[in-house]
Amino acid sequence: MGSGKLLGLLGTVIYVVFTLLPDSSTQMLSWTWVIFWQAGLVSIASISLLNLWQREKPFFLLGNNLDLAIALFFISICLSTIFAPFPYQAVWQNLIVLGIFSSIYVIFNYLKTSKDLDKLISFQAILGLVVIIESLCLWIFQTLLPELNRLDQIAKLGVKLGFDFSNIELRNWAPFGHQNYVAGYLLLIMPLLTVKSINQTGIWRKVWVFGIILGLIDLYTTSSRGGFLGLVVVLLAGLGLLLWQSSISKLWVFGSGVGAIAILIILINFNNRLQSLITGIVSGSGELFFRQITSYTGWQMGLAHIPWGAGLGSVPLLYQKYRPQWANREAEMVFQLHSTPAQIWAELGILGSISTLVTLVLLIRLFIKFHRSEAWRSQKSDRITTYGLFGGILGFSIMALTDFQLDIFGISGSLAIAFASLAYLGQVYLVNPTSDQNIDIESPEFKDQINRKSRIWVALVVTLSLFAAIAWLTPINIAWQSSSTGFIFLDRLKANPQSAQENFNKFNERLQISNQLAPWESYYPYQLGWNVAEIGLENRAILLQKKGLEWLQKGIVANPYQEFGYNNAAWLSLGNQLPQQAETYFRKALELVSTKRSLRLGLGISLLQQQKLEAGFRAIAEELNRDPIFVTSPFWQTPQWQAQLPILVAKSQSLDPKLKLSQTKSAIAAVSWWVGKSGVIAELRNSGNSTAISLADALDNKPQITKPKTPAELAIAAWYSKDKNQRPKLLQTAWIIKNHALPDQQSKTMIDAMIDRMDSVPSFDQWLRQPLAANSPLILKTRRTRQGFNVLSRHTDGVTPQDFFSVQENAMIQTFFSDLFG
Repeated sequence: MGSGKLLGLLGTVIYVVFTLLPDSSTQMLSWTWVIFWQAGLVSIASISLLNLWQREKPFFLLGNNLDLAIALFFISICLSTIFAPFPYQAVWQNLIVLGIFSSIYVIFNYLKTSKDLDKLISFQAILGLVVIIESLCLWIFQTLLPELNRLDQIAKLGVKLGFDFSNIELRNWAPFGHQNYVAGYLLLIMPLLTVKSINQTGIWRKVWVFGIILGLIDLYTTSSRGGFLGLVVVLLAGLGLLLWQSSISKLWVFGSGVGAIAILIILINFNNRLQSLITGIVSGSGELFFRQITSYTGWQMGLAHIPWGAGLGSVPLLYQKYRPQWANREAEMVFQLHSTPAQIWAELGILGSISTLVTLVLLIRLFIKFHRSEAWRSQKSDRITTYGLFGGILGFSIMALTDFQLDIFGISGSLAIAFASLAYLGQVYLVNPTSDQNIDIESPEFKDQINRKSRIWVALVVTLSLFAAIAWLTPINIAWQSSSTGFIFLDRLKANPQSAQENFNKFNERLQISNQLAPWESYYPYQLGWNVAEIGLENRAILLQKKGLEWLQKGIVANPYQEFGYNNAAWLSLGNQLPQQAETYFRKALELVSTKRSLRLGLGISLLQQQKLEAGFRAIAEELNRDPIFVTSPFWQTPQWQAQLPILVAKSQSLDPKLKLSQTKSAIAAVSWWVGKSGVIAELRNSGNSTAISLADALDNKPQITKPKTPAELAIAAWYSKDKNQRPKLLQTAWIIKNHALPDQQSKTMIDAMIDRMDSVPSFDQWLRQPLAANSPLILKTRRTRQGFNVLSRHTDGVTPQDFFSVQENAMIQTFFSDLFG
C-alpha cells in the first residue's frame, strides 16, 4: 500500500472494467457503478499523494512544457467553477477531470521508474483487442442476428426490408453504449495494434494484424461518419509519412494508398448511413443540421460567459436557454454539443480554448522535435510507437470535431496513456538530464516555480483537497443511493397494489432525503414531483396532484432552464383549475422550446379559461400551424371543439407568413382537405408531393397505381381492390413498411377495424375523414415519453417520465398519410 502498487492495481482494474462493461456510458450514471469509478479516480489520486509524501522518491514532471498545458486547464476549470451558474455540477465534473490529470502523472512516473513503455503499450493493445472482440460479439448476437431473424419473419409476410444502418439501434453500440464512442475508441486503439504488428514478429504479429482487420470491421459496423472521416485522415497521414520517411518504393506506397481509398469507397457504397454523409453535405439537412444547431448553441453559451465559460457540466443545464428558435423541433435537448471545440468553448470559455490550442501546439512542437533527434530516429521500435501514439491522437482529434467523448473512461483513460507515453518518450530522447525540463518536485528549479515552498506543503495541500473532495462527495453519494432505493420501492408499488401505500411512503421518503442532501440537483424534485402527480392522476387524488406540482416547482427553482418542468407543471396547473398559473408556465416553456408540440394548445386553453378569447384562439391556431397533422386528431371531435376547428384552421392559414414554419404546400392542401374545403383536389395535385398526388387521384376516383409500394399507395389499392380478400394483406404490408416491424395484436385489431370501416362507408374520402367512435381502436391514445430524460439528467436509476397531456391520433392518417403534413 505504501508503494502505491495496490492502489495502482485497483485503479487499473476499475479502468479495465469500465472499458469492457457493456453500455458503460449509461451504467456509470447509475448506483452502484458510480461508486466504482469514483474509487478508481480516488485510487489514482492517492498514488500521486503517496509519491508526494515520500520525499526520498522523485516526483517527475512531464517536461517539454506539457505541464504548462495541464496547468492552464487546471486554472481554467477552477475559474469556470467559481463563476459558473451551476457551481455544484461544475465541481462534480471538475473532480473527474482532476482525477484524469492525476492519472497522467501516475502513468508518467510509472514509466520513468520502470522504463517499460512497451509493456504499457502491450497492455493497452491487448485491452483494445479484447474490446474489439467483445464489441463484435455483442453486436452480432444482440443486434445483428435478432434483426436478421426479424427481417426474415417480415419477408415471410411478403415484405422485403433490408438491414438499415440509418436506424441508430442497429449500429454497433458495444460496449460503450453508442456507436460514436466505439468509433472514437477504435481510432485510438488501432494505431497501437499497427505499432505492435510492426514491432513484433512471429505469431504475435499475426494476432495484431488479425486485430486490425477485426477493428476495421468493427468500425464499419458502427457506421460512424466521424469515425470513417478520422480513419481517412489517419490513412492519408500515414501514406504521407511513408512517402516522406520510408525507403519503400514510392510507387508501391501510392498504389497501396489508392487501393485503401478504393476499399473505403466500396464500403461507403454499401452503407446507407455513410452515404448520407455526402447527401447531408449537399442538402445541409439531417444530422449536419443537428450539429449546426448544437454548435450554434455552444457558441452562444460561450459568448454569454466569454472569459471562463459556463462551467463543466453546464451544457445539459443551460442548453435550452441558448438553443436557437430556428432549430424547430430538432435537437430539443442534449447532454453534449457533439463537438469537443464547441463544448470546451461553451463550458471553459476563452481560457479553456486557449488551453486546448496550447496543448495542440505543444504536441505538434513535440512531433517536430522528435524528428530533429538523431537518437529518436535511430530507435525504430520507439519511433514506430511514437507514430502510433500520434496517429491515435490525430484520428481521435478529427472525431472530436463531430463529437464529445472525454467523459467516457475507456477513451479518457486511453488519452491519458497516450499523453503520458509521449511525455515519457520526449524526456527519453529530447531532454538533457541536467536540463530544467527533467526535474522532480524536490529540485531547486521546481522550488523556484512555486515560490520555494517545500514539497511537504504541496503534499499537504493535495491531501486536504482530496479529503475535502471525499467529504463533499459523501452526501451526494448518499443522496444517489437513497434515490436508487426509492425507485426500487416505486417498482414494488406498481407490482404489488396491496402494499401500495407503504411502498409509496418509502419512495416519497427516500427521494425527499435525496433532495435534502443535494438540493442543487433538479433531478430529485422532478422525479418525485412527476411520480407523485402521476399516481395522483391515476387515482384521481387531488392532494397528490398538488403535492406533485409543488415538487415540480422546486425542480424549476433548481434549474429554471428546462422545458420539461414548465410543461408538466403547466398541465397539472390546468387540471387543478389554475389557468393563470398554467399560462405562466406554458409561456416559460415556449420561451425555451417554442416549437414543442401541445404547448400552444395548452396556452390557448389556459387563456380561454380566463376569458381571453382572441389570444386563446390565436395560440391554438399557431399550434395547428406548427403541427399541421394535429388537425386530424380525434381531439377535435368533441362538441366543444368540433365547430371551432374550421375557424381555427382559417385563422392558422391567415397568420403572418414568418410564423408558418411548418406549412409546406402539401400540408396546407392536406389541412384544407381535412376540414372539407372545396377545390382541394387541384391543390393536392399542384403541391408536387407524390403522396398528395396519389391522394388526389383516389379522391377523384381515378387511382393511377399499378404496383403500390408506399403505405399511402397500398391503402388506396386496398380500397379500390376488386378482390376484398386482398385488403388485409395490403393494409398489413402498409403497416409493416411504415413501422418496419411485425404487427402486434393491437396493430392487427386496428387493421381489422380499418377493413370493417371500408365496408361501412361509401367513399374513400369518408373512410379517412368520417369521425371515429370514441371507443374505436383507430384512435391512438398516447403520452409523449421523455426518452433520454435520465441520461440527460446524468442519472439513470429513475423512471422515464411522460408529458401529462394525452395525445390522440388517427391511426389511418398516421400510418398512411403522415408525410402529407410534414
